[in-house]
Amino acid sequence: MVDIGRSIVDSLFPSVDPSANRFRLDGRLYEVIGAFEPDRGLFSNFGVDQFACIHVSNFRKTLPEIKERFIAVAGKDRFSLTTVRDQVEQSLRRKRHVPYNVENDFESPRPTS
Repeated sequence: MVDIGRSIVDSLFPSVDPSANRFRLDGRLYEVIGAFEPDRGLFSNFGVDQFACIHVSNFRKTLPEIKERFIAVAGKDRFSLTTVRDQVEQSLRRKRHVPYNVENDFESPRPTS
């Protein structure tokens, strides 16, 4: 199962609802379960329009050789990047059972602005 971006929908399923249709991604057959709303992205880049997202458990089963995973996070304007980063870091530490007196077992870059 996969969620796809608007550019993929427009390319593969231009005149039909993409849900329940199937397509191949890197040689593997996936069923479309949803499509993202159009998203211009940050600085007018492609946003999620060109993304195909599969559930992490499916990702681990089908691509076990890929060990690195990346998370992109956006916060509301009223919160500083440092606050958002700290909250994500705390959540990851809890999820990964990292004790308070042990360094992170993941990378978390510091905001540049």
